[in-house]
Amino acid sequence: MDHTVHLVDLLRWCLATEIAEVYAEIGNPFYPDEVKVDTAGLVLLTLLNGVHASVDCSWSRPTSYPRWGHLKMEILGEKGVGVIDSFADHLTVYSKRALRDASWVGFGADPNLAMLEEFVASIREKREPSVTWQDGYEALRVALAVYESAAEKKAVRLLNS
Repeated sequence: MDHTVHLVDLLRWCLATEIAEVYAEIGNPFYPDEVKVDTAGLVLLTLLNGVHASVDCSWSRPTSYPRWGHLKMEILGEKGVGVIDSFADHLTVYSKRALRDASWVGFGADPNLAMLEEFVASIREKREPSVTWQDGYEALRVALAVYESAAEKKAVRLLNS
């Protein structure tokens, strides 16, 4: 649920359509002794416009990975490829003290701050925020369908799609 909703938001926004069907496999192969939640998932989506997408919503990065989370989307089309890596503004820093360790130092805009500023501005300006309750609702519908699909081991068609 953690990562799926963000990529569903991006897909809906970039492709201006809704999710029609979900198939998912989930489990906990990464931290079975530490947490009792799903840490891995692969979600196959069919959108209303006929586009097919896959989402790897796993916590597959080791704890030593230089940044938390990874929101990256690759769009493959007949005429090209587009890549969005939402948190890619970073430098890789190596240290003489720890030759095998690398760290990432971020720079550029903070997307979390931008989201909060937009939300606060919508309240101050008494207008609808650019991301609405409907966006959250649609992403939640998909996340819940992911769990239903994994439990039933079959594709789940979203209502009203």
